[in-house]
Amino acid sequence: MGRKLKKIWTKVSKILAIALILGFVSCAKEEDKKEETIKIGVIVPLTGDLASFGETMVNAARLAESEINEGGGVLGKKIELKLCDDGTTPDGAKSCFDKLTSEGIKLIIGPATSSAIIKGICGGNTQSCDPVKQKRTLIISPSATSPLITDIGDDGLIWRNAPSDDLQGGVLAELARGKIEGLEAMKVDKVSVIYRDDPYGAKLAEEFKDKFESLGGTVLKFVKYAEDKETDFSSEIQEAYGSGNPDALVLITFAKDGVNLLKDLKSYIEQNNKPKPKLFGCDGNMDTSISGEKTITDLIKDNFVGTASSAPVGSEIYKAFSQKYNQKYGKPPEIYNDNVYDLVYILAMGIQAAGEPDADKVKEKLPQLTAGGEKVKPVSAGGNWKDIITKISQGVDIDYDGASGSNEFDENGDVKSGVYNIWKVINNNGNANDFQSLKIVERIKIIEK
Repeated sequence: MGRKLKKIWTKVSKILAIALILGFVSCAKEEDKKEETIKIGVIVPLTGDLASFGETMVNAARLAESEINEGGGVLGKKIELKLCDDGTTPDGAKSCFDKLTSEGIKLIIGPATSSAIIKGICGGNTQSCDPVKQKRTLIISPSATSPLITDIGDDGLIWRNAPSDDLQGGVLAELARGKIEGLEAMKVDKVSVIYRDDPYGAKLAEEFKDKFESLGGTVLKFVKYAEDKETDFSSEIQEAYGSGNPDALVLITFAKDGVNLLKDLKSYIEQNNKPKPKLFGCDGNMDTSISGEKTITDLIKDNFVGTASSAPVGSEIYKAFSQKYNQKYGKPPEIYNDNVYDLVYILAMGIQAAGEPDADKVKEKLPQLTAGGEKVKPVSAGGNWKDIITKISQGVDIDYDGASGSNEFDENGDVKSGVYNIWKVINNNGNANDFQSLKIVERIKIIEK
């Protein structure tokens, strides 16, 4: 019996050993599977004030992801976009940043708003964005436009391919003073400004005011409201009218607050027998939830004009991207969709050039890939992704031009120029066609030494 038990135990031991080995192999294989993709984080507002922006941004990002992966991916692996909804809040952006970086992700597209970066990720500190520096994470936003972002102490780790609002504020002021060729009839002399008091709204309002007054205009009232406020704007509207009837109101809002402010404005005008003022807005107002609100149609239709960062809509690359996006999703791309699309390509090229998804190595490559070399373009515009990564691997100097333009960056991680769409609300169907493009203008960023 003793020998038999010993033999049985020996066999059992061998079986257990094999099982353990197979278990380790299985675990190793599972671990390998986890590393089969290169992950890029994407912080987007899928809920909250800018939820309609977030949905279309994801569409554009997925389109680029599929084109790159169908062409062979990066470094022999597919890229994988890891989405996180920040709810259009600074706290949400911070939570997303912490979540993505805890998963080892070092490259992040987004967040969408300036407040999400400055108040959320950087904790309100523009002198030193310690979380980004400590975690050595590159964040590159498609739509955060506050001038404050330019000078954040970030070790060169915060970038964006949307132009700074020091450009948009000037264009909006030129529009309101009738200084844009062909749109001279828009001229007004006296305005009141109502703006959300966050890094985006406050700086854009300030840039507008400075430029508008330098062009001979008068700002009667400069009225702010808390960035988390979404309803009951009666006191702000009364204050805006405190010095008499302005020729126009300049509104710097997001979507939900914008809709409710306009509803309250309509009530105020009707109850106080005020003349309907001209309305000027910005990119935050170019939202289909505003244009599609039936209760304010007679206030905004053919009366609400503004500025928004724009794709170079006349370029063949943008036209091709727009057509493919429309075919895939059944509707045309919206504001900043082209920026997101290009950022997926730019980061993928950066990873290929750096040899790994390392933030410090990738950021050093980005200026070289987007200026001064052999022109390349995205797949939607007839580009060949396999050819692009082959050129990068061979050390060929390339210059990516995308759907959003040249994407050439300065030493602060800002794009060097901005294209702006002068828009007007012409309908209330709740889609992109509610906004008519009156003119496209380009401005170059002036760097003061």
